[in-house]
Amino acid sequence: MSEPVHLSRTDVLRLSAGASGRAPIDVEAALRRVLVEAELGEAGQLTRTELAPEGLPSVLGIMPGYRSAAPAAFAAKIVCVVPGNPAKGLPAHQGLVLLFDAESGALLALADAGAVTEIRTAALTALATRTLARRTEGRSLVVGGGHQAVAHLRALARLPHPLAVWARRPEQALEAAAALALEGVRVDAVTDLEGAVREADVVTTVTGAPEPILRDEWLAPGTLLNAIGSSTPRVCEVPEATIRSAFLVADDPDAALALSGELSRLAPPVPRPRSLGSLLRSGSLPVECESRRIVFKSVGVPLQDLALASALHEAARQETGISP
Repeated sequence: MSEPVHLSRTDVLRLSAGASGRAPIDVEAALRRVLVEAELGEAGQLTRTELAPEGLPSVLGIMPGYRSAAPAAFAAKIVCVVPGNPAKGLPAHQGLVLLFDAESGALLALADAGAVTEIRTAALTALATRTLARRTEGRSLVVGGGHQAVAHLRALARLPHPLAVWARRPEQALEAAAALALEGVRVDAVTDLEGAVREADVVTTVTGAPEPILRDEWLAPGTLLNAIGSSTPRVCEVPEATIRSAFLVADDPDAALALSGELSRLAPPVPRPRSLGSLLRSGSLPVECESRRIVFKSVGVPLQDLALASALHEAARQETGISP
């Protein structure tokens, strides 16, 4: 039996982008597959368990999931989330994603959780934008300036919308734009948040704001809002009025209702989002969303980690010539 593959942050980023003449991993395709499998009952997960002691600046999360469709696998992410890390230039997520062969129980891979989270979260937002955005002429605005904002700009660059970024600290937005320019990706750093939101066709929030960073009236009819930053009840980026009036979609409705600040703080009745997997499976948007703003609420779930970890393991196996 082969030894498990250890994938550092550098390894995860390198393999995802393509290495040794190999094409980049198609993360969106891997995510699409597992989300549809979940709709078919061929994959599943538990809602994230958190340990958040009072007085500590961090939270420990445990996220298990499985795929019964071949190749059958279990995955679990064990991650320490430190919201203050991005201000120090560090990833907010520190930990490991563990991938197991569901037939033999063998540990196949251990991958850096921060890098896996960055890549799969941004790729999921890009997939959701391809699926849900109805306009392609206007800007795609990313609100935030940390590691996840840069990852999102990189992933969204594959879509037709011109890119812009806003951050609370303008120098962060400028740094993000400059870093991506070195990769051939044009991003405009903007300072007027309200004006940028009003002009955008797609708005993606990746902040740790404890209260809404946007105002409902800024979002024009037909806008797609990807609300990504709130994955715990302690964070809330989107106003209640927007949540109640928009057509809601989530990566996992049960997890979003339990974990997102936008939904878990609402008084009844709480609207239930549609799952992105159900829309991917059907291949079309329902008629009732045509004249409304759409909010995609992502909290990050174990199946997304499993999908990327499986693809990374396969890429690493091919690179080193290790037999299955």
